[in-house]
Amino acid sequence: MEIHDYHIAKAAREEGFAEGYTEGMLSGIKYLMETSGLPVDKAMLALGIPDAEQSAYAKMLEQ
Repeated sequence: MEIHDYHIAKAAREEGFAEGYTEGMLSGIKYLMETSGLPVDKAMLALGIPDAEQSAYAKMLEQ
């Protein structure tokens, strides 16, 4: 039972980290766009967001 609980807690932490990371990147993109006047693609490039992930972030920003 303890092992099961450990794995559940670990999965929850990992999910929370991933959500926090995504929210932080979205905030960073928005901040760069607002303060530096960068277009979305240049803001993502400045933050080092991989090309494969950029379309997903762009869609999230549209919402």
